[in-house]
Amino acid sequence: FETACTMRYERAVFVNSSVRTTSPSDLSGIFHDLDGSLTGWPNGWVVWDTDFNRWPGDCAWGDPAHRGGVACGRADGSLRLRRLHVDGAEPFQLDGKRMNVESAAGVDSVRFDTKKAFGWYVPVVANRSYALRPDDPNDWQRLRLGYATRGYVFDAHGWAEGGGTVVEPVVERLTTEFNYSAYRHHFDADPGPRLGREPDQDVDVWGSVAHRVDAEACLLYANLSNATLAVCDGEYTNETSLAVKFEWDQQPELPQVGGVLKHVLSEKAAPGNMKSSLAARECPDVGCPTPEPLPAEYGAFRRWSDESIWQCAQLTVGATIRRCSPLPVDGGGSRRRLAAVGGDVAA
Repeated sequence: FETACTMRYERAVFVNSSVRTTSPSDLSGIFHDLDGSLTGWPNGWVVWDTDFNRWPGDCAWGDPAHRGGVACGRADGSLRLRRLHVDGAEPFQLDGKRMNVESAAGVDSVRFDTKKAFGWYVPVVANRSYALRPDDPNDWQRLRLGYATRGYVFDAHGWAEGGGTVVEPVVERLTTEFNYSAYRHHFDADPGPRLGREPDQDVDVWGSVAHRVDAEACLLYANLSNATLAVCDGEYTNETSLAVKFEWDQQPELPQVGGVLKHVLSEKAAPGNMKSSLAARECPDVGCPTPEPLPAEYGAFRRWSDESIWQCAQLTVGATIRRCSPLPVDGGGSRRRLAAVGGDVAA
């Protein structure tokens, strides 16, 4: 197989053969059994075996009839197994790396495909949740997700004229999560809204996103303000302010605080191409603050180490970290060069 395409079967008959499908590891096609003659389930599915798709009660693995595969289905024909195509990854260092995938069923990985996808094919069972992360120390900046093909998700299909099985559409939704390891102000989805709460695939529209910071990583930091401690409680939000980053940056010897982005794919407001693009942002929509322009004339130069030129305030009651700004020169007048090039610092 050169791609994880879906192949549809019905009225299959096997003569002197105990093996019905063979699925090479890492990448194979997806077998869709329309009438149950291939798997025993109407709308049954077979795909290459991965631990993250070993769903008890819905999937079976280790069956010699489906060599190298995992077979999934339900008696009522309501289960759907689709191809999630992840591509458009930035930075380029992610190209060629494996994608780690975790679900409530298990943990595994899929390889990067360079022939057709130039990305990753991840087989997923609809209405489940999967966490994905490229196996590379570089954080992802951009990713694009494509779910199945619109016609097979939303429209009835099959060879009715020839007496074949017609597959009726069912509700298909998916939750994906993406870890990140360094500060992000917010994440954009196109299309999709940023939410100030945890996204819910049963409620929210296609592309809804929100993120939360890693509460355990926050515990390593001392003397954080009450506002930052509130951010560190693990609740989902639509942005993590630059003021929070400022406090974390005062303790550079500690690991950076990352988190997780949650993203929903849903039938509600689904785009025609069934794709969603994600982008990580380190600055607000209006941009990051820039230093003040240098003054035309400098005042008297003073030493940074002179404590008498600073005015400082505690970030919160009992904190040892303070926010400090330079005092005006002679009680007023133009700001000296120290303020122009350095701005606020923390002591």
